[in-house]
Amino acid sequence: MESSGDSLSHSGGNRMGLFPKASTPCLIAAYFLALFFAVFAYAAHAKTLYKWVDEDGRVVVTDNRSKLPIDAKGVEEVEARGANAKGANDRDGLPAWNGPALRDDSDAARTNEELAVREETRRRFRERALKLYDREQGVLEDISATEDELYYKKREVDYLLIYGYSADYSIYDLRYLESRLESLRSELPLIAKEREKLQREARKAGVPPGYLRP
Repeated sequence: MESSGDSLSHSGGNRMGLFPKASTPCLIAAYFLALFFAVFAYAAHAKTLYKWVDEDGRVVVTDNRSKLPIDAKGVEEVEARGANAKGANDRDGLPAWNGPALRDDSDAARTNEELAVREETRRRFRERALKLYDREQGVLEDISATEDELYYKKREVDYLLIYGYSADYSIYDLRYLESRLESLRSELPLIAKEREKLQREARKAGVPPGYLRP
């Protein structure tokens, strides 16, 4: 019995030697160390996303601030962490979006060159629209002036005929003015057709209707 007790005592002593009891300061230090690594790992997975609505009304999200269009308005910063920071549903590591349909930021981002091309296209369409407007206004002014000339020429012819004077030259001028007035009026439908064609082309090119207004 004594040998057995000695054996147990000796065995217990070995276990205490192999696994010494941890002190309270050590446990606290280990706790804070583990907490530090957990916070660091959590922050490492965090990613700042940039969300905005493009000119077509679609929500666009990117994690690259340099891809933001220079004319982007209402840009919001959204922070994604964990699985959302590197989601399996997004090839660029962006989180899945449950809102309106997203457009890939690589397609939505407007580079300076693309913006310059867009503005040049709008400028050319506006220039054509203004030329049509000026042309129409010129025709209308010519019509108004010709109508006035025609009115006074008719009175001149009537006066000559009433008092027995020769009205041949005046009648010739009268016929010319009537022909000119008819020609001017026929230009207005042609201008209207050209405007309709320009509007169709502008819609295909993505030019807003406001750019075609004078």
